[in-house]
Amino acid sequence: MLTYRRGRLWLLTVMALLPVLLTGAPDHLYMSELVLFPSQAEYVAITNPTGQPIQLGNYYLTDATDTVNGKYYYNLPSGTDFWSESSSDFIARFPDTTLSPGDVLIVGLARRSDYQAEYGNPPHLALKNDLLSASSSVSTIPTRPYGYMDDIKGTLVLFYWDGSSATVQDVDYLLYGGLEKAVDKSTVPGYLADTPVSQQSYASVHGVNQKMIHSDEGSEPASGGNGITGHDETGEPLNTTWDVVDKTESKPHITAVQVLPANPTTEDTLTFQVSVTDESGTLSVYLVTRFDDVRQEHPMPEVSTGNYSFQMPPPEHAGQLLYYAKAENGWGLVDSSIVQSVTISEPPEVLTIRDVRDNFDTYDGKTVTLRGVMTIGSGKLRTDRLSAYFQDGSGRGINVYSPSMIDLPRGTDVEITGSLEEYNGVKELVVSSHTVWGTAPVPDPLDITIEVLRRDPWEYEGTFLSLSGRISSRSDNIGGGSNIDIDDGTGSVTIRIWNSTNILVNESGSVINDELDSLLQSGNMISVKAVGGIYNESPQLLVAYAEDFAPWQEGSEWDAGVSLDIAPYPFVPRAGEKLQYTFGFPSGVRLVLRVYDMSGRHVATLFDEFKGLSRQITRTWDGRDAAGRLLTPGQYIMHLEGTDRETGKVTYDLAPFVIAVRF
Repeated sequence: MLTYRRGRLWLLTVMALLPVLLTGAPDHLYMSELVLFPSQAEYVAITNPTGQPIQLGNYYLTDATDTVNGKYYYNLPSGTDFWSESSSDFIARFPDTTLSPGDVLIVGLARRSDYQAEYGNPPHLALKNDLLSASSSVSTIPTRPYGYMDDIKGTLVLFYWDGSSATVQDVDYLLYGGLEKAVDKSTVPGYLADTPVSQQSYASVHGVNQKMIHSDEGSEPASGGNGITGHDETGEPLNTTWDVVDKTESKPHITAVQVLPANPTTEDTLTFQVSVTDESGTLSVYLVTRFDDVRQEHPMPEVSTGNYSFQMPPPEHAGQLLYYAKAENGWGLVDSSIVQSVTISEPPEVLTIRDVRDNFDTYDGKTVTLRGVMTIGSGKLRTDRLSAYFQDGSGRGINVYSPSMIDLPRGTDVEITGSLEEYNGVKELVVSSHTVWGTAPVPDPLDITIEVLRRDPWEYEGTFLSLSGRISSRSDNIGGGSNIDIDDGTGSVTIRIWNSTNILVNESGSVINDELDSLLQSGNMISVKAVGGIYNESPQLLVAYAEDFAPWQEGSEWDAGVSLDIAPYPFVPRAGEKLQYTFGFPSGVRLVLRVYDMSGRHVATLFDEFKGLSRQITRTWDGRDAAGRLLTPGQYIMHLEGTDRETGKVTYDLAPFVIAVRF
C-alpha cells in the first residue's frame, strides 16, 4: 500500500480548503486544481481536508459522460451504460493508496513521462501507469497516450463505489465550459434528486499558462443529495467556487495547526501555531474558531519567518473547540488548514501533600505523584543520599528520600513520583522519578506556637513553620549537630542544625559563622523558619539555612504608657488552662509583673526585666508560682509596674482575675 503525503511539485502548491463556516467545512475529498492543456500535461489535484487518512481503493475518476447515448458513470453498479467507450474518455479506479489528512494527490491524466517532461517532476499517480480499469471485463482506460480532457467543455467526476451497492456516491463534481455534459440523477431509481441541469452552474475554462483552482469547496447543499456525506455535489455554484489563475500564482501553503497544550483544561492558555509559505509578498493569517456555536476570527501575528501564533485565554468551561487557520495572499488567493478539534476538560483533582498526610493509611506503600517546592534542598541534612523536604500549595510538606543523591536545591519546583513510607514517625516520599519544572518562591511558613506544635507534632512534621521565642540553651557537636532550645512562652522545643548544613558549625566541629553564632546565644530573642521534624516521638525544628534565623522583638509597636489587660474569664490551671494577658510599656523602663491575692500578699513574680524599646506583648501564664506550685482557686490581682530608667518615675496598671475550679 502506498501513502501520499504533502510535497511540493514544480509550479504547484499544495491546495487546501477554505471553509466559509466551520459547520460547513468539507468532510470529504475534493478536486482542488485542474489543468486541461497542453494535452500531454493534463492533471488534477485531489485534496483530503479531513482529519482522517482516506483509503482510495474504492474511489473512481471519470470524464466519460455521454449525454447523447445516455451513458453515465452512475450506471457502473449495473455493469452497462456506464462508459461512453470513446477513445478520448476514461473511467478509472484508484489503486490501493492512502491520502493522509490535509495532503494533496497529484494525478497526471496521461503518462507519467509526459507529466514529468512538462513539469520536471513525476506526479504521484498517472492515469496510464497507475490507475485501474473500472471493469474487469473491458478496459475503461483507452490506449491513446494523452488528450483525454476536452479543452472547451466537459465534466470530471470523483465518485465512490464499494463494489457491491446498487448505487455510487458522488465525491466531487466539476462541470466546466457549459452545461452540455451536465448530470442529473433525479429520475434514476435508487438516487435522490440532483440539482436540475438548468439550475446548475459551470466553471470557466483556463487559458494558456493558466490553471483552474477550487477556492471554496463546501458551499453546495449540505443535505438531501447523492454525495458521500449527503451533500448535493451538483448544486455547487461552480462559477464562483472555481477560479482561473496564472500558473505562476499559487495559493499560500499552510500546515495543520498545532495547539498547546495538547490536552488542555479550563485553567490553560491555549497557544495555536501554524506555518505558512507564500510567494506573493503579502500575507494575512487568521485562526478561525467555533466554541459554544460562536464563530470567531483571530489575527495570527508572525512570530518568526513563516510562523504565526495566537494565544487564547483559558475557556470559561469545558467543551469542544473547533479550529482551523486560513491565509490570504496578495493575489487574493486563500488557503486554509484542515478543520481540527480539541476537547477542553475540567482540570483533574490534584493530589496534594495534605491529602496524603491526612489519609496516610490509604496511601502508605502506594506510588503517587506530587509537585511542590523544595524547602530544604539536597546536601543539607545528608551528604551521602537525598533526604530533603518539599511543600505544595496545600500548606503541608513531606520528606523526599532517595538512596542516591539528586540535585534539588531549595526553591526547586519539582514533580516527584515515588512510593510513600513511614520511618521513625517521618513520612517519606521515596523517589523513583522526578521532573524539574524550574524554580519558584519558597512557600510562606505557617505561623505556629510551640504549644500547638507539641500538642500534635505529627500533624506538622515536614511542614515549613515560623516561630519566635527566647533561646534557653545551646549545645554544639551533639551527634553531628547543634541543639538549640527555644521557648515562646507557651512551651519549648529544640532546633536542630546539622553540621552538614555548614551554616553554624562545620563537620569538623568548628564554628564557621560568627554572626549566626552571636545571634544563637542563650537569652537572645530570635525568629526562626524551620521544617517540623520528629525525634524520639517529640517535635524538633530542622533548619538548614542561615537566613532562616533573625533577631526578634516580642510583641508589636506601642506608643503609650504602662498598660495591662487580662482575658475577662476565669481559668482553671489544674485542667491545663492558661491565662492570656497583654501588657504595653514605653521605652527605657524596668518592668515587673507580680501577682497578689486579695489580702495583698505577694504570691508570684512573672517577670522582672529591663525593656529598651516600647512594645505591646501578649503572653500566657499557667497559674504557677516561682516554685512551680499551682495557686489555689480564688481572686487575685495582677500588678504591672514600670520604672523609668532616667527619671525614676513609677507608673503602674493592674487587673483582677479568678482562678476557678472545674467540677
